[in-house]
Amino acid sequence: MNTVFAIVGLAALTLTGCAGHTHALAPASGNPSVTVGTFSHEGRGAPAMLLEVEGRRFTAKDFAIRRNANLSALQQHDSRGRRHSGIAAGSDTEHYDYSANPELRAADGAVLRCTLTWPARQAPAGYCEMDEGTRIAVRFE
Repeated sequence: MNTVFAIVGLAALTLTGCAGHTHALAPASGNPSVTVGTFSHEGRGAPAMLLEVEGRRFTAKDFAIRRNANLSALQQHDSRGRRHSGIAAGSDTEHYDYSANPELRAADGAVLRCTLTWPARQAPAGYCEMDEGTRIAVRFE
C-alpha cells in the first residue's frame, strides 16, 4: 500500500511538470523502519522530501540546496593542476557537490533533521535524526 502512495505521488509531480529530478528511496537504504521516501530537486517546483518512518509521514518543502565546486576532482581531471575556466563560468557541472539539510515534520509535530550530500549526476544519501536522537540512514536512487 505504501508503494502505491509513492507511485501516485511521483506520477502527480511528473504530470504537473514540476518533477525535475525525483529520487525514490533505495530498497536497501540502510534502515527497515523507513518504508517510503522521495527527494525532488531542480524542477520548476521547490525542493521537497518525504519519508515514512514507522508509519509516520514526514515532509519538507522549499529547503535550500547548496552547490559547491569539488576542486580536488577538477584537479584530478586536469593533471596540470590548472583551474578550468568552465568552473568559473558555471558550465562544468561534473565537478559540483550538492548538499541539503531539510527539516521534515510529521502531523503530530515530530521533526526529522536530515543531512544529505551527493556528487553531480548521482543520488542523495545521508542520515536523518529524530528528536530523541535516533539516527536513520537514508539513500535514494
